[in-house]
Amino acid sequence: MKTLTRRIVVADVFGLSRISFQDTRVAPFEVLPNTGAFRQLFSLSSFAGGDESAHPMGLTQGDRTELRRYAAGDPARFIHWKAFARTRRLLVRQPERALTRARRTIAYLVAGPSDDATAGVARAALQTHAFGEEWSFGADGSSAETSQLAPALRLIVESVRAKGQGAAGLAAFFARAERSGPASAVLFVPPRPGPWLARALSSLRARQPMRVVIGVDSLKEVAEVAAWKRFFIRGPSSDGPTMRELEEVVRAFKKARCEVLVLDRSSGRVWSDSHRRAAAKPALVPAHEAA
Repeated sequence: MKTLTRRIVVADVFGLSRISFQDTRVAPFEVLPNTGAFRQLFSLSSFAGGDESAHPMGLTQGDRTELRRYAAGDPARFIHWKAFARTRRLLVRQPERALTRARRTIAYLVAGPSDDATAGVARAALQTHAFGEEWSFGADGSSAETSQLAPALRLIVESVRAKGQGAAGLAAFFARAERSGPASAVLFVPPRPGPWLARALSSLRARQPMRVVIGVDSLKEVAEVAAWKRFFIRGPSSDGPTMRELEEVVRAFKKARCEVLVLDRSSGRVWSDSHRRAAAKPALVPAHEAA
């Protein structure tokens, strides 16, 4: 049981009168992270290699996109005769492997400083079925993983208690997940570095590359503000990360050969490297305004 206090304000449209009062209730409830603009999150499951058959989008005959020079021992049926007629060079069609979506996805939420936006993205991924049909989810603060929506959302809520031990259970989660066979891995991490970063990177070593998702509320909020501007510009206080802290996390996982996605919860957009660099630069002031 928890106590919830609401402040209710009733006012007329002209602002001539207003009355406010508080309502306190004791009831069981839980607060989920806000999903923001993520009404329908794109698929987070990665591709896996298929068999030796041609790519489904390719044609069984005629021109192929993948071509290479003829080498001794190549079957004659792979020779591109149309290209030979035009260029007088022997080229062969290069068979392509089929690409299929990974059948199983494992996902883990790392708790840490300023991780509310990342937790919101993880919630949106669960509710919009971004992990595919077969998935397993885990989070800091619990040694259990689940494949059902309601228990997975509860793991997100309980992860707030483990912000000081972020990524402590990541290695054990991977060890349990690997017993069920290969899977596509998705890791949700905070945008601000901390002791969790070293633990997470040590758990990724000797494992195949994975997809890392970082949630932020707005690139404008994580951009650093000059010290002199703080004395003249007042705005809502924010405990979000700076752009320098965000880039430190991104570089660390890219160095570990991970695919890193930075998602803006306020707009629902995916911020590429060029977008983040542009947001980190100070805005240019026209000459006539500067004068």
